[in-house]
Amino acid sequence: MSPATPAPESGGAALELLVHGVGGATPQDMLDDPRTVRITGDRTAAVHRRAEDVDAEEHPERYAARPVPEAYVWSNLTSGDGARAL
Repeated sequence: MSPATPAPESGGAALELLVHGVGGATPQDMLDDPRTVRITGDRTAAVHRRAEDVDAEEHPERYAARPVPEAYVWSNLTSGDGARAL
């Protein structure tokens, strides 16, 4: 980058998406914290964050040195009968 080229601006906090395997896991186990909050989704599949990271987008300066971990929990997608796929 030349001296005349401005440095790119930060787009906010970086995210780290954690996805469990076939055996499933709880968001508490994946994030290693008993206090988690569902950010989006429902009982079937959802993304969770640690309670202290819920407002990460509003305070990206807090996360300059590390990404915000999010846990994608999808284990309930594989339960139920065949009609669920329709």
